[in-house]
Amino acid sequence: MAVACTFSVRSANHGYKFLYLSLHRRLHIGQLRSRLRQPNINIHHSDCYLIALLTHNDYEVELRPSNLREPDYSDWDEANRTCAERGLFTCHILHALDYLKGSVKQSVANFFANNGYIDRSEFPELFPLKKI
Repeated sequence: MAVACTFSVRSANHGYKFLYLSLHRRLHIGQLRSRLRQPNINIHHSDCYLIALLTHNDYEVELRPSNLREPDYSDWDEANRTCAERGLFTCHILHALDYLKGSVKQSVANFFANNGYIDRSEFPELFPLKKI
């Protein structure tokens, strides 16, 4: 697997995205992870009845205050909701990176940093210096 990743050609649509799915009923995170363990998909509960799946290709930003439906934030103004959502979004990215290993983790972290979702200076442990 590692050799195949090293010598494979990078796809034209190289990138990652969170795919947001709404649920008809509340499921425990353990149930969701056990159901999606075979395809090895990272799952995050971002809201009640809403999950986020980290997927490869065509990453699109989903930072909209309307996605933050947590009752604790219902009386906040849009600027504060946007700031809170940005913080939660960064936490989801870092949580997803914790599950990844090696070159895949580096690839995903570099992608998020290159697109401005995380700052390299805030998380230097994700971007080790290359030895020459």
